[in-house]
Amino acid sequence: MGSLHITTKDERTKELLIDLLHAMEGVEVRETKPSTRNPSDSFQQLCGIWKDRDTSLGDIRDKAWRRDNK
Repeated sequence: MGSLHITTKDERTKELLIDLLHAMEGVEVRETKPSTRNPSDSFQQLCGIWKDRDTSLGDIRDKAWRRDNK
C-alpha cells in the first residue's frame, strides 16, 4: 500500500479532488490538519543534550575538521 500527500492551493480544488478520490475503488482518503509546530521546536529540544558535557564549540569544530596528514 502506498501513500500520497497532495497540497492544493484552494479549498474548491481540494473538495473536488477528495470527491473524485472517494469515487474510486481501493482508495482511502484521510484528511490531515496542517502542522502548527514551529520548525525551531525540534532544535530547541536538542539544546539540553550538551548540558553535562565539558566541551566547547571550538572542540566540536576541531574534531569535525581534523584531518590525518600522512
